Amino acid sequence: MKIVCDTNVPVSGILFGGNSRAILQLISRAQVINVVSTTVLKECENVLLRRKFGLDQYHVTQIITLFRDTFELVIPSQTITVVSVDSDDNRILEVAAEGNCDKIVSGDAHLLDLGEWKNIKILTPAQFVAAMEH
Repeated sequence: MKIVCDTNVPVSGILFGGNSRAILQLISRAQVINVVSTTVLKECENVLLRRKFGLDQYHVTQIITLFRDTFELVIPSQTITVVSVDSDDNRILEVAAEGNCDKIVSGDAHLLDLGEWKNIKILTPAQFVAAMEH
């Protein structure tokens, strides 16, 4: 199964654990493939570098390198503008389309409100983990 995780999922998995960490573990065990773009990786890096998280550039670079080595990288060939309130959410949809993803996993209300986009279900980390357990 191919998924695209919104930036908040891998960041949350690294920093806080819970369902987001469980998803990172599924990815690391190759039970699911997470698809990203360089834009999404850059956004992860920028979030992890926020002062409030206390990570230095070296550690963030190590995390992003691990993501780059573990996730499937795509270069979206189309620009999508479905979510008008937050253009960053459209980058996730672009990755989902380019990577032929089955699901989008996000904690972002703008994406979750869509419920589904082009037959791609949009789930919270908790919903995704529960679905994988059944």
